[in-house]
Amino acid sequence: MAKRFKVKFDEIDKPEDYFLGANRSASKERDVVTLRMNTYIASMVDRYCDGNIEPCEKYPAYWSHTPAGKELEQAYEEAIKTRTPASASLYKEYNSLVG
Repeated sequence: MAKRFKVKFDEIDKPEDYFLGANRSASKERDVVTLRMNTYIASMVDRYCDGNIEPCEKYPAYWSHTPAGKELEQAYEEAIKTRTPASASLYKEYNSLVG
C-alpha cells in the first residue's frame, strides 16, 4: 500500500499522537490512555480570539447571546409552543444512536 498509494505509515501505537482533534497519550504500560483537546483549543483561540486568552473585553455581549434577528427568536418560541413530543420508541431509538 505504501508503494502503490504513497501512504506514509508511522510508528504503530506510539505513546503520543494527534487524531481527530484530540491529543492522545498512553502510559508506559499501555493500560491508561489520556485524551486532551490542547491542539484543538489552541487552534480555536487563534481563529476566534486572535491568540489572546485573556478575558474578552472586546466581545462580552457576543459570547452571551445568539446572533439572530427577532424574527428567528419569535419563530423558535412559536415552534416550541406548538411542537409535539416524540414517541417513546423514537426517543429510545434516537438515544441509542446518539449516546
